[in-house]
Amino acid sequence: MGYIWQRLLRLAKVWVADTLPFSSTQWTEAEEEELRRIIEELEREQQQQKRQTNNTTSIPPQVQWAYQTLGITPSATIREIKYAYRQKIKQFHPDRFRHLSPEQQQYAQQKAREINRAYTILRQERHF
Repeated sequence: MGYIWQRLLRLAKVWVADTLPFSSTQWTEAEEEELRRIIEELEREQQQQKRQTNNTTSIPPQVQWAYQTLGITPSATIREIKYAYRQKIKQFHPDRFRHLSPEQQQYAQQKAREINRAYTILRQERHF
């Protein structure tokens, strides 16, 4: 996207120079063609973003929740899903909270149940 902005800036400079009364610069067909290409690229990028959004919305809410719970995206590999699960469960495993208050222990148990549920959902969804 940064490259497109650089190209637009260059075209804007040519256009501004062309509009000044004392300027000898002319807006050429090459600049017009460049502007058309930039517009086409931006439209393609917008269409890709819409497709990605549509792909995300086709995922059932429960599966989306599972991805969010594990902190990963739907494009995550099975290896990444397993790794994320291990990291999350390690962080909230109830044994790590046994020396803390009952409220904190209960919180850890709830988080561990959520993490396990999310992992189960993704295992069923992705068949591993």
